[in-house]
Amino acid sequence: MGKVGIVSYGITPFSKDDSKIESVLLKSTKKLFDNSPNLSRNEIDAVLVSTNNNSKYLSAILSEMSGIQPKIAHTIESLCNSGTNAIVSAYSYIASGLADVVLVSGAERYDSPGQILEWDNSRGEFKHPIFWASIFTKSYKREFSITDEDLAIVSVKNHKQAQNNPNALSEKAYSLNDVLNSKKLTDDLRLLNCSRPCTGGASILLASEDFYSKFTDDPIWITGIGQKTISAGFTKNTLNYMESTRLAGFSALKMSKHSSSDIDVAEAHDAFSVCEPMALESLG
Repeated sequence: MGKVGIVSYGITPFSKDDSKIESVLLKSTKKLFDNSPNLSRNEIDAVLVSTNNNSKYLSAILSEMSGIQPKIAHTIESLCNSGTNAIVSAYSYIASGLADVVLVSGAERYDSPGQILEWDNSRGEFKHPIFWASIFTKSYKREFSITDEDLAIVSVKNHKQAQNNPNALSEKAYSLNDVLNSKKLTDDLRLLNCSRPCTGGASILLASEDFYSKFTDDPIWITGIGQKTISAGFTKNTLNYMESTRLAGFSALKMSKHSSSDIDVAEAHDAFSVCEPMALESLG
């Protein structure tokens, strides 16, 4: 199996802009082409779109708007895991020999209806993510004697780091008191414990070992991938520990022939403050 690398990217600022989802996808794709002067549209074998937006046929629409006529075009939706799934699919197409160059483009709007999971009856009336995050937070605090101040550190740190990102939605730093005194949303969550819905997108270009050198001298090789689905609902999940994350992380490290002690930089999904420590603990 040949190597697969990330060879280019394009990203938009994240905002409360009211742009159509198609326009957001096109904007990041245009930025990718701007960053890839040697990229020809007829070299792209597949176009994959990642989104929770309910618009249809987006991969074909993006392909036409961008002047691409790929062999493969489809959209991938899996709530917060949509982007990862799209990259895994692109990797798989290239590693299997079905494609050599794949464009992955992800986009969301601030009002994406895909945030709400209607299927899971175990959530009762509480279908918005903030309610399951509140359940996680209460369970995690109770099990490990974690305080609101402890979790507020996550928000303070991440808003501080956002100051170095010109595309970030957040434009100011916050103190512990700012987080603890922000608007109360549930018994265990305040406004600054939550990431905010926004409009924005990003695109990446993946290429095989035979094609990467046309686009970059320094690709980011994907050496390990891991995924695990235990349940769509809450009934089979522990509320203070991410077992699926542990198993997925183990698979990725095993594939890459590394251990967690080899990792210098980690980026964790942190839709809510509690998600980061839960994920990091699960990954070891």
